[in-house]
This record gives sequence, C-alpha cells and structure tokens, in this order.
Amino acid sequence: LVAGYVWVALGTEYKIGLLVPLTDPQNGNASGIGDPVAGAFPVAVDDINMNPAILPGHTISWEWVDSKCDINTGLTAVSDWWKRGFVGVIGPGCSCDYEARLAGSINFPMFDYGCDEGAVSNKLLYPTYVRTLPPSTRIVDSVIITLQMFDWDQVTVVYRNHSVWNNIYYAMREEFEVNKITVQHEEAFQTGFAPNNDSITNPFPEIITRTKETTRIYLFLGEMIEVRSFAMAALDQGLNNGDYAIIAMAIDHKIRNTQNWHSLDYLHMGTYLDEKAAKAMESVLIIAPKAPKFTLVYKSWNVKVRNSVKAAPFFQTGREFHTFAAFLYDATILFAKALAATLAAGESPFDGEAIVSHAMGTQYQSISMLQNEIDDSGDGISRYILMDMNELQESDQGLTAGYPGVIGVGEFIRNSNGQWTFNRTDDYDVPIKWPNDAG
Repeated sequence: LVAGYVWVALGTEYKIGLLVPLTDPQNGNASGIGDPVAGAFPVAVDDINMNPAILPGHTISWEWVDSKCDINTGLTAVSDWWKRGFVGVIGPGCSCDYEARLAGSINFPMFDYGCDEGAVSNKLLYPTYVRTLPPSTRIVDSVIITLQMFDWDQVTVVYRNHSVWNNIYYAMREEFEVNKITVQHEEAFQTGFAPNNDSITNPFPEIITRTKETTRIYLFLGEMIEVRSFAMAALDQGLNNGDYAIIAMAIDHKIRNTQNWHSLDYLHMGTYLDEKAAKAMESVLIIAPKAPKFTLVYKSWNVKVRNSVKAAPFFQTGREFHTFAAFLYDATILFAKALAATLAAGESPFDGEAIVSHAMGTQYQSISMLQNEIDDSGDGISRYILMDMNELQESDQGLTAGYPGVIGVGEFIRNSNGQWTFNRTDDYDVPIKWPNDAG
C-alpha cells in the first residue's frame, strides 16, 4: 500500500463464484431457469479473459454452486467463497434478501441477474448488491404514462393476491396519489385458477359483474394466462364495444411471438378457444419489458450459451431459451469492468463497496442488444413496450402480414434526467387499433 493505493501484480487471476438454481431439491431434476441460463456464465468469463479491454492484464477463474433456490445453500456458498479469497459472486438468481445482507455485512460484492425483491434497493442495508434485472415495480412508471396519455384518471384494479403483484400494486398506489388517479374498485383474486382446470372457479365473471357499471378502465395485475381469461370474461359481458379498456402487465421476461400472448400453445395446453381469446384481447393493452433484438450477434451468442450449458460442468439440455441468460451475462461483464475500474483507481479488489460503486449509474449495451443501465440504487433499468392486438406488419410463425397478432405500438424510454417517456420508434410505429375503431 503506497499513498493510499493498492498495488496489484499484472497477471493476477481473480476468482468469482456463480450461484444458479439448476435442480429441484425435492426430486433432483433440472428445473427453474438454470437450464439454459447457467450457460451464459462460462461464455462471459471466456469473453472477459479473451478481451484485454474488459479486465486489462488480469484473468478470471470461477467455481459454481447449484443453489436449488435454497437460502442456506446460498449463504454457505457466499461465506465459503469470501473466506477463500474470492472477489465476488454472480447470483443468487432466486430470492436474494438473506444472501445480499450477508454479502453486505462482509463487504463482498454480489452482482445478481434474477432476483426481484424490493428490499435490496436499500443501499444502507445492502451496500454491495447490484442487479441487472430491473425490479418488477419499475413497470409502474410505464403504467402511469399510459393512463396519462389517454387522460384516464379513474381505474378499477384487479390484482393477483401474490407478493410480487402486491408489491407492484403498493408502488402503483403511491404513484396514483401523486398523479391524482382514482381507484374506483379494488378486486383481489386468489392464485391457482387456470382455464383448463374446472376444479377452481373462474373468479373473473363475478368481478366484472360487480364493477362494470362504474368502470371503463381496468388495470389487471396478474399472469398472462390470467389476463387472457379476464379479457374473455369481459367479452362475454359485452365489454368489447370500444368503451372499455384493459391495461395488463407482463413481468416474466418470457420471449413470446405475436400469437403467444393470447394462445395457450406456449403453455402446451392446446388451442382451446384461442380465436375467442384473440377477439377478447382487442380491448387489452399490454406493457412488457422490451425483448432482445434478434440480431446475428445475439443469435450467435444464443447458440454459444446453449452449447455451454450442455457441456461440463452443467451437462444440461439447453432447452427453451430465457432472457435471464442475458441478465447473467451482463452481470458478469459488468462485475469484471467494475473490478477493473477499482484496480485502476488503486483500490483493493477485496473492497466490495468500492467495486459496486464503479457499477452504479453506468449505461451499457446489453448482449441482448438493448441499451440498459444500473441506477444509483444498484437496480437494472431497461425499456418497456406498449403492445396491442393489431394487424401483423410482417409474417410471423407462418402467418402472413395483416393477420391478427399482438405487436408493439411504442416504447417507454428513460431519459438522462431519469424521466420516462412514451416514444414511437423505428421498431414500434403502428397506431393502436381499438375495438370498433373507438379510439
């Protein structure tokens, strides 16, 4: 240590750990997002080690632990890696509260890719935690902009009684007060309903019957399969004449084609009533995270990730792709860049808060080809899109242009001042198509 600087020899190999949920602790079978998401990590490490511009003069080596989404497994791994002189961890990828709190207490940097818990945004309690995944509550800004865009200031909220959606609604209510938006009715429904399961009563017809006389705008907080059922229940009661609208939100980051928003095919349940669902979805606007751009670079990277997860040490199938792979890759690259900045500043590579400080407030191009950010709370920021049941502008899944499908009609972008705006862009420049041309 000289004049406050830490001298590090060139050619140092730094060790980091990966926490990823690969198997189900109940039966030992592959489950969750680990297959194929885990494959993004070796690809990222190879890119770091082969590109001297990312971590100049140094290399990364790694170990991994199958967290099984088990808190104790995560805590044990974090503690072990810290004791053994690792410089950080990528993960946990599931719940993260306890692991992130431990990491903060021992000044150990944790760059996450799959945790949606709200508490970790508090940097007083979680000073060494960063995540590339935007918290689901971030979607609230886009909801407010959508309501204001159409001068809608009275809504009925229908929400799934689950912690994730409860948290989103809690954040939404705070913004409603600020923006003078009135909630006319507040209707919660229990989880578990599915359209092909007659053992659980469909809660939506009764909710619509109770509220339709005094409601024009519904905000629906629930999974896409539930949005589909709610829209069909609204159609059954005549709410498709253009006088009503449903605003729904997708927060699962699944990659869907234009038909999978209303079709049950993607859930492997057949095409039961899909034509009716398509008609019902004409009254629905969907706000969703912007999907990756399928450029040649992204497609090539996608193949690398699939091949990586099939090889040692994971030996998985490389099954249906998930966008969390991009969040994991980005988290690993950002960690390496933050470590490089820490070393360049003469700070200790074992100072977790120093490493995290170099990631805060950064903008970067994601491997998904999107322009993303990390804000001053260590949370990821990406773009959202507004989607509408419209006419396909080009062929998709064998369907010709002009066929009905859910497509983007604009996107929500956060500007340099931290304000969100709605934009018609080259990617999304199609007018909204209202039922009966009521718009």
